[in-house]
Amino acid sequence: MQPNYSHKPKLTKRDIIKSFASIPKDIVNLHKKFIALPNGHKIFWVFVAAGGIACLVALFDYERLISWSAKTESTHSSIISKYRSYKKLHLKSVNNPYLLGKTLVIDVNGKILKDYYFPLLKKDTKVSSMDVGTVVVIEDKKKVLAHYYSKGVKKPWKLVQKGCLVTIIDITKQTITAQKTFWGSKPPKPKTKSKISVWAGPYPYNQVLQYLKSIPTKALTSSSAIKKELNSTQ
Repeated sequence: MQPNYSHKPKLTKRDIIKSFASIPKDIVNLHKKFIALPNGHKIFWVFVAAGGIACLVALFDYERLISWSAKTESTHSSIISKYRSYKKLHLKSVNNPYLLGKTLVIDVNGKILKDYYFPLLKKDTKVSSMDVGTVVVIEDKKKVLAHYYSKGVKKPWKLVQKGCLVTIIDITKQTITAQKTFWGSKPPKPKTKSKISVWAGPYPYNQVLQYLKSIPTKALTSSSAIKKELNSTQ
């Protein structure tokens, strides 16, 4: 007669308490085994443990960032959908750069650019739409500087310089207060044995961030907020 494996014994509170009670003893035994290991093995397992912890922290931060991005883009969806295509609005332009209230930094696809958004907000990451008086739209650009040809290669190598157009918009006055183009440094010449078809230089992130930080910030007054609310309904 074969035993019946379909019946599983119930886990009692006593079993659970015993399991938790054995944890300190297991830790002590594990520590003793670790101490008995050769130094080379100790270093290896320390690196493995540190790498595992780092991966868990990175995964947690990544999931938290994804959740934050989704919530923030949802909160400011009406502003983002309107101003990511600011060229269609035919806004008037003035050469008087300033930031008003909180600043929302997006690309032309409506994605919030956290690398600029966080430094400008400093520690205040929870911002309502009524606090936002400025939208900065960053449009990526590329410039082909040269083509390099090599024997046996059908397509030439491209030497590309990365840049972007920064547009600052006062959404209370429906006005572009500044527009400026930034270019990163030129890329090095390609190696003749390289299989890479495009050689690109660095993106001008630091230049853009320093420029935005250097612009004076004005407080968003109640009258400006009312104007923004009226403009959003038009």
